[in-house]
Amino acid sequence: MGPARQPWRPSPDAPSGGRSLARTAGGLRRSGLCPGRVWHPAARPEFAGALALWGESRAEWSECLVRRRCGGSRDRPSHRDTQARGMSGPFAGAGFASLWHPWFGLTALAAAAAYLRAWVWSGGRRAAVSWDRAAAFLAALACAYAALGSPLAYLARGLFAAGMLQDVLLAFVAAPLALHGTPPGLWRPLWARPGRRRLVRAITRPLPATLLFHGLFGLHLWPWLFDRVAAVPLLALAQGMLLGMAALCMWWPVLAPVPDPRPLREPGLILYLFANWVVVTIAFVVLTFGHGMPYATFAHAPHWWGIGPTTDRQLGGAVLGLGSHAAYIVALAVVFHRWVAQERPLSSPLHVYRRLRASGFTEREARDLAGIDAGGWSPPSLTGPASTPGPR
Repeated sequence: MGPARQPWRPSPDAPSGGRSLARTAGGLRRSGLCPGRVWHPAARPEFAGALALWGESRAEWSECLVRRRCGGSRDRPSHRDTQARGMSGPFAGAGFASLWHPWFGLTALAAAAAYLRAWVWSGGRRAAVSWDRAAAFLAALACAYAALGSPLAYLARGLFAAGMLQDVLLAFVAAPLALHGTPPGLWRPLWARPGRRRLVRAITRPLPATLLFHGLFGLHLWPWLFDRVAAVPLLALAQGMLLGMAALCMWWPVLAPVPDPRPLREPGLILYLFANWVVVTIAFVVLTFGHGMPYATFAHAPHWWGIGPTTDRQLGGAVLGLGSHAAYIVALAVVFHRWVAQERPLSSPLHVYRRLRASGFTEREARDLAGIDAGGWSPPSLTGPASTPGPR
């Protein structure tokens, strides 16, 4: 047997980067980022050409930190490696699970199947919800999956505009569709106990709901917090879900699936929607007309498709502005149409009965107030077959 192999130590006349490379290799080996024995390139003649790349070590290390902060693994190829292998694009080197998140897709499919089984195909009985509400709920699930489980979520790790599209889909598309499509029976557990009922009513009132949603959205756009949350993909997912729940509270006064004993009337709803619109417009103006990228996560990320940091920021602001403006315009149009319809002259007791029932009155109270019992005429019930006349 030959003499035992001695570990390499840089000699005094070694290249200038020899000792620093040895120290860096030891630190990487101790931290676990680069396990195994690391040899200096000068110790092997075939690796002597690698010394020419040592001047770019700082750039490589910064790129490695950016990849880890953006959710990549230590085995994911770098931007320079993908170019050397002929791969390009933001999805180079990503696997199926990283792009499509099968566990999230299976959860959305299970929720859709449970919804259809319980509220649409309920054993051949009459459907508890109409098909337009069922379509709204399924569209809300599709938007939530597109925001959190599709390749858009992977792209949002390195592109600010994609992250803004995630927020628009969750807060201004999925949340109102979910409230419109959810039957009141699904919210029954929240009303089972008085404590839960008081809590839900407290956070869904107009002023607390506005402060809750826009406060969380402002914290979400704070650069210091944004970079630290983006460094951990699980925290980013939790933040997106929390923003979606705050959006449900914000849209609750407009699309409440459960009758409110103190509902906000149509003029108040118009002012409420307009106030929320103004607050979102402020964020849109700051992002769209600002310069530079305040988020380090995207400032040092690879610039795909020729989108620089400033362009990425302005594009994200434009996505936020267009999505939120479209949502608020549609909501204002619906509320205004409902207001005009209620202000029309009422020519029969049936209109009075329906308005009272929609306001939360019981069937007996609505019949008495509309004067239906006195005339001996019984209106069709809103949830079942025609009822019989009450006692005269």
